[in-house]
Amino acid sequence: MKRVLRKNYYILVRLTEYGVMLTFMALWLFIGRPQLNLGTPFPPNVEKTYAVGEVITPDGAGTYQEWDVTGAATHYGALTDGSSSTYISTGVDEEMDTETLTNPGTTAFVQQVDVTMTCKAPSGGGAAEKAATFIREGSTDTEGTAVTIDRTTFTEYTTSYTTNPRTSAAWTISQLNGLEGGVRLKTIGSGETVQCSEFNATLQGNANAKMSSYRWFTNANSTDVGAALAAQDTAYTLTSDGQAFRLRLTMHVTASASQLAQNSEPMTLQFAQKSGTCDTAYSGESWSDVTAATVIAFNDNATPADGATLTVNANDPSDGHTKTTETYEELNNFQNTVATVANNEDGLWDFSLKDNGATDGVAYCFRVIKSDDNLPSVPSVVPEIQIFNSDTTPPTITNVSSDHANGSFTTGEVIDIDVTFSEAVTSTGNVTVELETGVTDQTCTFTVTAATTGTCNYTVQAGDTSSDLTVKTFSGTIKDAALNAMTDFVPATNLAANKAIVIDTTAPTISSTAPVTNASINDIATASDVNYTLSEIVTSGTIVMTRTSGTADGSSPHTCTLTLDGRTSGAHTAFDMTDTDVGCTEAQSLIDGAVYTFDFNATDKAGNAATQVSNTGVTFDTTAPTISSTAPATGATINSITSSSDVSYTLSEAIASGSIVMTRTSGTADGSSPHTCTLKGTALNTGAHSNIDMSDTTNGCTSAQSLVSGTVYTFAFDATDAAGNAATQVSNTSVTFDNTAPTVSTLSPADNATGVSTTTNLIMTFSETVNVNTGNVVIKKTSDNSTVETIDITSGQVTGTGTDTITVNPSVTLADGTEYYVQVDAGALRDAAQNNYAGIADTTSWSFTTVAVAGGYAASGSLISSSIDTTSYPTIKNQNLLRATWTQSIPSGCTLTVSFRGTNAGGATPDYTGVSWEGPYSGSGTTVTQNLAGVANLQGKRYFQYKVDMTNCNSSLSTPEFLDIQLEFD
Repeated sequence: MKRVLRKNYYILVRLTEYGVMLTFMALWLFIGRPQLNLGTPFPPNVEKTYAVGEVITPDGAGTYQEWDVTGAATHYGALTDGSSSTYISTGVDEEMDTETLTNPGTTAFVQQVDVTMTCKAPSGGGAAEKAATFIREGSTDTEGTAVTIDRTTFTEYTTSYTTNPRTSAAWTISQLNGLEGGVRLKTIGSGETVQCSEFNATLQGNANAKMSSYRWFTNANSTDVGAALAAQDTAYTLTSDGQAFRLRLTMHVTASASQLAQNSEPMTLQFAQKSGTCDTAYSGESWSDVTAATVIAFNDNATPADGATLTVNANDPSDGHTKTTETYEELNNFQNTVATVANNEDGLWDFSLKDNGATDGVAYCFRVIKSDDNLPSVPSVVPEIQIFNSDTTPPTITNVSSDHANGSFTTGEVIDIDVTFSEAVTSTGNVTVELETGVTDQTCTFTVTAATTGTCNYTVQAGDTSSDLTVKTFSGTIKDAALNAMTDFVPATNLAANKAIVIDTTAPTISSTAPVTNASINDIATASDVNYTLSEIVTSGTIVMTRTSGTADGSSPHTCTLTLDGRTSGAHTAFDMTDTDVGCTEAQSLIDGAVYTFDFNATDKAGNAATQVSNTGVTFDTTAPTISSTAPATGATINSITSSSDVSYTLSEAIASGSIVMTRTSGTADGSSPHTCTLKGTALNTGAHSNIDMSDTTNGCTSAQSLVSGTVYTFAFDATDAAGNAATQVSNTSVTFDNTAPTVSTLSPADNATGVSTTTNLIMTFSETVNVNTGNVVIKKTSDNSTVETIDITSGQVTGTGTDTITVNPSVTLADGTEYYVQVDAGALRDAAQNNYAGIADTTSWSFTTVAVAGGYAASGSLISSSIDTTSYPTIKNQNLLRATWTQSIPSGCTLTVSFRGTNAGGATPDYTGVSWEGPYSGSGTTVTQNLAGVANLQGKRYFQYKVDMTNCNSSLSTPEFLDIQLEFD
């Protein structure tokens, strides 16, 4: 009979970092008994490389296959690689199908091959059904142990092959290409159906190893190495034919739960010639095994023996993992290991090699492969040797220049440094160019590969400086095509010879600026108050004056753009801002009374900007101060310039400086003249300064002043404001300094005088002219100190102010024959300099006794006479100037006839002349003053007597009355 079978199958390939698992899967559907469906063969082998975890399915869909079972006995159909059916007898092993593995495309080491089937026997009775896996490699079939199939569930049955059963040796990757596998059934008894649903073969990889680091050394003919020839993972140049050298490299193992076991992985060291640099892709190389006869050959030494344990060296290569020290190799026998290399560790090998006729001027690359010609994992590094060329002339630097423009440059400027070599060169790493840039020399770097020029960019840093930029040194490893290393790094022509590049990162400084903050100035032109100092020549600069307060200025701000002369280095004093040749490009002017901020700015040739200097609160003031209300005035007399000073003045504004100069012009000598009071403190403030104390060194004069009494001075007042405007000088001349108080030279009546008229005036003659001030003249009676009269010095009873004689006219008539004393208040009188008269305060300095008058009013015709001593008066020259004054109450009806006689000798009895001066007078308290006539005979006389005849007095005179006559002489 004919059966129709639908076959579906797939293959799953799993790639891992540590190994490869290849899985064959086939889904079998049994129809009838006995039957086994294994599906169609795989497509022809195609070598492919699969990614880790990639699932691969066969090309095309499954196809229907037909096969027949004939005869009454149980037969098994055979479907071998898609061939026609065959028939076999019961109990005979039969290959039902095989599947072929495709090339796994990996470099992993194969540890073992596992072949697994998943089968189930019928649940009915009958003899046990058995099945076995098998593999076919190199036309040799190997069957696994047959197992009894479970009747309840599909169960996996695995046979493992740790070695190739054909070779009895470890598997190789090449042996997996075309490896076939399948299931063979054995039926016992009634031949019940066995269902096998899946078959697979798994490759378990061993340790995955890769080259991870290397280093070249000199040969030491021992298990140790000599000096390192180059840095780790860096190529080295062989300098002579036949040179012996050593290569030490590490193989890094990465295999999950696996390791590189001892003597289990034979490997071979290979080399390839290459133009250019070796790479990990091994692109373009033709590889050869290193032998004793190749151009890069093993250095077969007598000792030490091949495969000896290497000696660890401090300079051995390392990629940071734990290292296991392995063997010294000199005969390509790279399978000996001293110890197993565990997962994520490195094995270190040492190869003794020599140049055995290698070609000059090329590179040789090295790699390790497995002995079956399969590669380990992709390496991290590829060892490289350069071969010495017959060209022995090292390259040099012929020129250093730049495409950058000449000029001065500052921070941030990028300047290309162009280096020209004598021939094409290649650098190992960076070439470092060190530039001469002051305290800190800056560098830039470049690499060069087979070229005659190299360029790096230098970026100017803060603090760099150079008057003519040049290269200080070169450093790096630079070789020509013949691998001649540069030894002379001094350029034939340096940068400074080709270019004029100035590096200047230092900003100019602006100092000693004027006007300063809060200053006052009066000129920005020919006598300018503007100053500044530049630390270097600048290419541009400004002084900007901006009004901030004060008088309006519609033109603010004013910008003075400095001319060439204004930009030179050094001090610029009295800078004329109206001079367009050497000052500002445009003449400047400011407004009187306006307050400005002065901003100074400058930029040098390299573009470095100075820190702006801003001086604020600058007042532009062209108005001079005025000095007024000065004292002492011309012709004045003063007595003090200190605590009660007579010096005063008024300022229209605060001033910066001022002085009062006192120069002697006459009077008492003054050897210290002139005296200069330099004003200080509050004495400089605006407003009135009254009674300035010239001994006050805080708020008066810088040094105490003193004048000489009796000296005549000129007082000169000067002042200058903060802007430098000078006031018009005020000069007051003929000022007398007098600090001597006035004294009395004569008193009348004289002290202790007697016979003084009861109506006498009190006369004081002084040492100098005096004036009344305030106070009193007091007349007191000596006997009881009672006050007779208090006379105000400012009243009309006191005359003579402004002269040296003061006359006091008492309003009372003193009593006859009575002693009086006079007191004068201190300061009641003073001189022109305001020096006070000390006054009389005691009872004895000025005392006198009035005349004792006998008699009084008598009968008509009687004589009442009195003697008047006139020795203190001038001799009478004109009788018409003789006056008689009485202040008595004359009874009404009385007629007075007064007669005088005189003599020049005291005690004489003069004759009465016919003098007639008579009444009648009436009234009470009458005061009569009458010039006397007809007394010519009195001229020249000094002593007098008088006689009073009283008639017609009626009888009202019951008691004597006294007539008090006061004579006045002119």
